[in-house]
Amino acid sequence: MPWLWALLVLAVGVYLWGLGGNHMMRNGDEMVYAHIARITAEAGQWLPLQSELPGMRNTKPPLLFWQALVAGDWGRDWSLWQLRLPSVIYTLAVCALMAATLRRLRVSAATTLWAVLIYLAFIGTFRYGRPYLTSAAETFWFGLPMWWLLWHIQPAQPGAPRLEQAWVLRQPGSVAVWVLLGLAVGLGLAYKSFALIAPVAASVAVWRLWWSPTLHAAAWWSAAWRTALMSMVALAVIASWLWLDPDPQAVWQEFVLGENAGKMASAQGYWQSLFSFSGLGSYALSPLLNAGFLAPWVLAALWWGARAPWRRGSVVGALVLWMLVWWCVFLLPSQRSARYLIPTLPALAICVALVLPRLGRWAHVVVALLLLPALLWLGRVGWVLGDLGVANALDLCAVALAVLSGLGAVLWLGWRRGHSPAAALAAVLFTYASLAAVFAPLNGANGQYRSDAARALAPTTVVVPSDFNATYEAYAFFLPGHRYRPDNALSQAWGRGEAPDSAGVFIWIAPTPDATPACWPARCERLDQRWDLKGRHTPGEVRLDNLWQPQDWLLQREWLLRVR
Repeated sequence: MPWLWALLVLAVGVYLWGLGGNHMMRNGDEMVYAHIARITAEAGQWLPLQSELPGMRNTKPPLLFWQALVAGDWGRDWSLWQLRLPSVIYTLAVCALMAATLRRLRVSAATTLWAVLIYLAFIGTFRYGRPYLTSAAETFWFGLPMWWLLWHIQPAQPGAPRLEQAWVLRQPGSVAVWVLLGLAVGLGLAYKSFALIAPVAASVAVWRLWWSPTLHAAAWWSAAWRTALMSMVALAVIASWLWLDPDPQAVWQEFVLGENAGKMASAQGYWQSLFSFSGLGSYALSPLLNAGFLAPWVLAALWWGARAPWRRGSVVGALVLWMLVWWCVFLLPSQRSARYLIPTLPALAICVALVLPRLGRWAHVVVALLLLPALLWLGRVGWVLGDLGVANALDLCAVALAVLSGLGAVLWLGWRRGHSPAAALAAVLFTYASLAAVFAPLNGANGQYRSDAARALAPTTVVVPSDFNATYEAYAFFLPGHRYRPDNALSQAWGRGEAPDSAGVFIWIAPTPDATPACWPARCERLDQRWDLKGRHTPGEVRLDNLWQPQDWLLQREWLLRVR
């Protein structure tokens, strides 16, 4: 048990490390929504949502942006740390719900801690449970009806309950309870989409029948009207957006038709899209993709679950049904992704925790084999950052400590057979810590514009490169106080040695670390420079033979220039 509590402290620390930096695992569209939130904050009104991006305004319901307005104090405390902290709080709240419910079901404290740690160690949780554009909020709100049902089931037979035995729901809840659950689900919809009522309602209905003492008509009616009541209240919550917004027609066109109905269409054709590898093929691997390094544990748990006898009313069977219903519902849209199933990761984590004592040692060894090259490569990147002068001695010590701790956990796994699961999990968490340690120098002074000349720059329009949706919004956090105009064509022209025709302030990306712009030094003045990670790579730029030389393809130097 002390080992597990220590790992929990490590996991929380890893989730908070680097939370305010520009470099961490996240959704690629995070800056789009940070931009909408910032421009809305500048407008000083809750609605309508504001944006300077064409066609990118009402792409998500307002609750995501309202959260940012409150967390960032309407732009007065605008930082990535402030915007992302609510996501981590939501993730930890999900862990608290898991722990409380499992203890209510008389699951041992050790197994409960394992379930929480496995959930935090899943790469899907780590990637989408920390950034501003998060899956943590809907995981929390959509899970509340499921946790409520789990909290109120009882063993069908007296005696010591087991999760594989039959349980029943003898108190299905009053009208008030299901109205409150509808309000909770509605808040989840107000973070993401009204369409998500489909998997939530289907899961709740299936669970109500799964734990009904009988399957007579009365049981079906009881499940149907309670689920319908919850769903109508939830949809009324998000529908209030159309009533509150001064421009409901834009909400209908951009959000309802563009963002949601558009995902039901496919130029390739639904059935071709479904049965292509990028359709059903990759989607079938969603549990493994979301598990990341713990995929061997998930595979072993799925194998065990396929061989275990199913009994109606069992808690284990209910958890599997929760995941299966969500997986089947998302076969319907033509656009599908493993991240759509992140709200079911708590169920997957509990299943893995329950089967963990039964896993052979091979599953832990495979986890170690997956982690070993990742740890070695991260150590190499940290070494290169030190050689280039990007990382200082303290940064290098942090990288070395995290990487060596991860390698030590891998060695411990091979040496002490009884501690294999704890060592494997520790190695995963130290790998995440190594990633944060490697990014730390780029989130610090060497990755930002902090010179006196940059700070003294009067508010102006800065022309910046942008090779993806609103990536330039990141400058609002480490070069605040200006307007930003993306111009990727100009960036490409500079890469060919051309210079801009007009005067102004520009961001120039050096094609090689020692390159200089064509206007230097006759027509342009360097105000500052910083190091950054390359966002996108050309075909063939990253190869097996140069993987160990990240200085050739991973890093780039940026200049802040004033062109005369």
